[in-house]
Amino acid sequence: MGVFTLFEETREQVIVQVNADDALTVARHPYVSSNMAYITVTRGKEHVFTVVRKDGTTWCFGSSTLLSDGVRKLRDTLLSFIREQHVFIDVRTELNPYAADFYRWNNMWYVDFAFADTRDTGRVYFPNASESPQSLVQNAFAAYNSGFANACENIVALPNENIGTIFHIEI
Repeated sequence: MGVFTLFEETREQVIVQVNADDALTVARHPYVSSNMAYITVTRGKEHVFTVVRKDGTTWCFGSSTLLSDGVRKLRDTLLSFIREQHVFIDVRTELNPYAADFYRWNNMWYVDFAFADTRDTGRVYFPNASESPQSLVQNAFAAYNSGFANACENIVALPNENIGTIFHIEI
């Protein structure tokens, strides 16, 4: 088991359980402490992190707060973990996306996912610009485990090259 476990996910926040009960785990992950029980992260463009200790006390910091190296490592590791769990942390939604716009810029693919209940978009980056559109679509949806195996069948070409959209998918 890793140092974090996804505990709960709502439209407003994600709660992660901290598994640092022994000294060896803390030694391997010095940005956590054995008195941490949970960390709550708000969804949206800016995040607020609330560390809940085992005694119920809390301390908070923001994603744009000036941070020490240890707290910055905690923030970055936690956000990476949440994204690896296929959670759109940058968007206030629990829904799967209904559409995706694929862009190619500076030898990188960008995928903006759209959601029915918010105007925010979730963005995914892929550094390999040489991928085929079919491969890119499969990898983008696999990255967030959306379960749209036949998404390639729904590709709709967009002629507007001024905005750089390569293609659009309605899911």
